[in-house]
Amino acid sequence: MTSIPFEKALRLCRGGDDVKFDVCVGSVTLKGCLSFDIARGEFLRLNAILSGNVSLTCDISGDEYEEHLNESLEFYLSNGAINLGCDDFDDVFECSGGIINFTEILESELEMIICDYHIKGV
Repeated sequence: MTSIPFEKALRLCRGGDDVKFDVCVGSVTLKGCLSFDIARGEFLRLNAILSGNVSLTCDISGDEYEEHLNESLEFYLSNGAINLGCDDFDDVFECSGGIINFTEILESELEMIICDYHIKGV
């Protein structure tokens, strides 16, 4: 599954079902599930594993190298833009157009990794 309407996923999760997903971009996979957190009733919790290989550039030498990914991800999804004003969320992914697009989430996570500071061999 690459996408699902936010309201449908929220309804399924509120009903006690987890929404499972598995998407790939190149050699990187995002696999996990969405679940309901009663304390954050209007949001969905995403728990997933990001795995595979990504090409990175060493910020010291400029050399390209392959990095193996195996990262646990946990954050919340919102149906559109939100104001975090007084809430203490670590991370929220805002889904636009009422659709949860898992490929877009994967691409966003990859972009954050690629844009980070990297040192080959460390």
